[in-house]
Amino acid sequence: MATNVSSTPNPPKTPKVSQEQAKAESTESPQARTGKSKKGFIILAVSLILIFAGGLGVYYYMGQTARNKQGENHANNQASGNTLFSDYKLPQFAKYEPVKVELTYRKVDYSIQGNLANVYEAKRYVLTDKQRQAIVKNGFVVVPSNFKEFYQIYEYNRYHFVPSFITTDSVLHSYHLLFDTILRDLEEYVFYKKLINVSKYLLAENQKYYAQIKA
Repeated sequence: MATNVSSTPNPPKTPKVSQEQAKAESTESPQARTGKSKKGFIILAVSLILIFAGGLGVYYYMGQTARNKQGENHANNQASGNTLFSDYKLPQFAKYEPVKVELTYRKVDYSIQGNLANVYEAKRYVLTDKQRQAIVKNGFVVVPSNFKEFYQIYEYNRYHFVPSFITTDSVLHSYHLLFDTILRDLEEYVFYKKLINVSKYLLAENQKYYAQIKA
């Protein structure tokens, strides 16, 4: 004869807490809880500092390794002659060829009269006695004027049929003005475009150089 026996599942076991432990937890002071929080915070801060210091160490080590490799590559390139601009040749600019100049001149001996009677256009100018004496002694005199540029004096002399004494400083000044104008035009119409091309070339070469170092 069979007998039906019904079974019910065992209820989950709950952890047993002793009366002493429950009493200790219920009577724990706020100061003790604050101490535990501070201790946890200190442990967390120390852990973060160690992680940060370790990351800095790895970063420095990797950077130093890359710099050492870069120095080795640079030394190898210099030893083999394979530099960054080894294939670039500068064009020759403004080559100077000295010109041999031979001049023959004739020295004319003459004397200047004290009253400047034999000096051309002497009456045109108002001169002091000291200036007249300088002309008699040296053959010329330098006096200030209101002209601001050399060409103004030469233009005045040309229109008034007065001979001009061309000095070397006026020639050098004219050469400087011509050179400055030529350089300005070259920078605006020639060098500007070429500098853009040079910049593009330098960028491409540096990118290739960076890829070599990185590899």
